[in-house]
Amino acid sequence: MSEIAKNKVEIISEAAKKEVEIMGETANGVNIMIETTKSESFIEGEDNYKKVHISYFTDPLCSYCWVFEPAFKKLLLEYGDYFSFSIHMGGLIGAYEGFSEVYDDVIDPSDMKDHWEQIAATFHMPIDGSVWLEGKVISSYPSSFLYLYLKTNYPFHSDSYLREVRNTLFVGNKPIDNDNVLTEVLEKIGLQNAASIVSLSRNEDVYLLMHADLESGKNYKIQGFPTLILHNKDSVILNNNDSTTLNNNNSKVLHDKDNVSVVLNEIDSSIAKYEDILLFGARSYKYYVDGLITAYSKSLNGASFELVKKQIPPLSTLIKQQAVFYAKEIAVIYEIEIDKVIEYCKGTLTSGTYVIKEILGETAIYKV
Repeated sequence: MSEIAKNKVEIISEAAKKEVEIMGETANGVNIMIETTKSESFIEGEDNYKKVHISYFTDPLCSYCWVFEPAFKKLLLEYGDYFSFSIHMGGLIGAYEGFSEVYDDVIDPSDMKDHWEQIAATFHMPIDGSVWLEGKVISSYPSSFLYLYLKTNYPFHSDSYLREVRNTLFVGNKPIDNDNVLTEVLEKIGLQNAASIVSLSRNEDVYLLMHADLESGKNYKIQGFPTLILHNKDSVILNNNDSTTLNNNNSKVLHDKDNVSVVLNEIDSSIAKYEDILLFGARSYKYYVDGLITAYSKSLNGASFELVKKQIPPLSTLIKQQAVFYAKEIAVIYEIEIDKVIEYCKGTLTSGTYVIKEILGETAIYKV
C-alpha cells in the first residue's frame, strides 16, 4: 500500500472532527453540492432553466467512466442549459492489496487487464490494460486528491484535467499515482508550476473534501461508477449529518436497474418534492436523457414542458477545445455509425487541421 493510501484514513479521521469551513459549510456537515461546476469548453448560456443539479460520482481509474465520456459530453452539449453539475470522487482503489470486483471476477492485476480490454472491445473506446501487468497502478487517491485541489483552486482546469488524466492512464498506459506522471498531465493542460501543484494537493483541506465525497457516496449507497444523482435544485440535498432525517422523510433515491422506464414507473406512483433519481453505469445516451426529463418534470411538479436541444457545435469547433477525439465520441455526439467517422471528418474538417491515427485498434482524430 502506498504511503498516501496508508496515511489517508488517519488524516481524514482526525481532520473530520474539526469544524473547518469548506465552501460555506463545515466539515461535519459538508454538503454534497460542494461546488457547482460549469464546463468552460462545452456549455454556454444562462442558468435560468437549470432546475436540476447532477452530482456525478466517478473515479480516475474507472474504465466504465472513461467509456461513459461520449454520452456525458453529448448531454452537456445538447441539454447543458437545463442542469448544473458537480463531480465527486468515489475512492475506487486505495491500494490494490485486497481489491476485487466480484461481479467481474477481478481478483488480481492480470484480471484487471482482461477486464479493461473487454470493456474497450465492447464500447470502442481505446484502453491499454497492460499497465496492470507492470505493477504500476496502486491507488486512485493521488489523482483524485489532485482533481479536488484543482476544483477548488483552478476550477477552469479541473474538467480538462480529469479528461487528460484518464487519457494518460487508459491510452497512454502510464501510472497516475506517480507524481511525475501527474505533473506531465498538468503541463499538458497548460498549468505552470505543475510539480508544485501536485505537491500542494496533499493537504488537510483536500483530504476533507475527499472524505466528504466518500461519505456522500455512502449515504446514497453508491456501489459503482459512473453514478449520476439527479436532484431538484430547490430541494434539500442529502448531506452527511442529515441523512437519517431525510431518508426517514422525503429523500428517496430511486435505483434504476435495467432502463429508465423503471424509474419513470416508480415516480408516477410516488412523486415527492425531494426525491432524487439515481442513474448508474455506462449505457445508451437515451438512458440519461430520459433520466434528465424525469428529473426536470419533477422540478416542475409534473407540469407539461419540453426540453429543447441546443444545436451541437460543428466538429471543427469542438476539435479546437480537446487534443484528441476518438471515433466513438464523434459517433455518439453526431449520431453517426462509428465506421463512418473517418468519412465524416474528411467532409467536415479542413485539410491540414487534423490528423487521423489508429490507437489501440480505434480511430483517433488529433488536432494540428
